Amino acid sequence: MEWGTPKNWQPAPVPVHPIVAALTAAGLPAHPHQTRAGDAGAALHLHSEDRYYQLVIIERRGNLYHQILDQLNHENPFRRLHNITTAEVPTCVRIFCDTYNARILPDQPVDVVPGQPLNG
Repeated sequence: MEWGTPKNWQPAPVPVHPIVAALTAAGLPAHPHQTRAGDAGAALHLHSEDRYYQLVIIERRGNLYHQILDQLNHENPFRRLHNITTAEVPTCVRIFCDTYNARILPDQPVDVVPGQPLNG
């Protein structure tokens, strides 16, 4: 669907997933993510112990799950975030980062895969 006049036509805005919206509203640089199974959510790019990781948070049938991608071509199972709402996800991410001494990167580093060492 489009909106505007022919002079200022723009495509309809793409809806933002609630998890991405909650994280970005809290100042965390989250990116939209979709699993191969079609579950939508957010991905955060992390740096910990000189390595690059991805933290993926999705919503499936009303429940929230997280996954750590730490190796190329290897996916750890999703683990349920019990009794956590979408609004509480930013706090969970901050606790996770504090626990694992991880730093959130603003974007995915170029030419790096999960588990690969980072310089810096």
